Amino acid sequence: FSAAKSYQVNQLLTELLAEGDHTVSFGNFQKAALGKLDTYIGQYGKIEYNAAVAASQMSAKWGRFEADADIMPNLQFKTSKSDSVCAICSPYDDMIARYDAEVWNYASPLLHFGCYCTLQQLPDSVATPTPKEDYPDPEMIPAIFRTDYTRKMQAFPPDHPYYKETPKRSINAWAKENLPKK
Repeated sequence: FSAAKSYQVNQLLTELLAEGDHTVSFGNFQKAALGKLDTYIGQYGKIEYNAAVAASQMSAKWGRFEADADIMPNLQFKTSKSDSVCAICSPYDDMIARYDAEVWNYASPLLHFGCYCTLQQLPDSVATPTPKEDYPDPEMIPAIFRTDYTRKMQAFPPDHPYYKETPKRSINAWAKENLPKK
């Protein structure tokens, strides 16, 4: 993800260097770049940071869910129960399904940017799975989040615009040239 974002920001800054056939002055470049970077680093940065932290926490939980599935095979979707629970997540609140149920392939938190929902693991003795016909409509979830990316230990959905708008070859080449070697 960081390679894709860095590639996008690099492309953006490169485009700001020229107006037509002329190189812009440093002052004009700096002014334009700071305005664009405020969006990419300021507004998007906070959203992306929060999403990356939440996704990594969910990914860690998935590791525990799978390790403990023999004694606690059920997962329950939990919202924050606050007044600010959104229309996307509220229909999923308290839904229960086995950890390997198909529903988690599209409805595993995070369901959108700013999502604070989680999954709670439960043993069979206290869990009654929600009937499949009572599962909420998956179309309510934004398409890029309708995936099990946290279960696959990914920080962002594979259809995130940074990935889609960046040629994979370019991401790999940029990463090899610019990211620290192990």
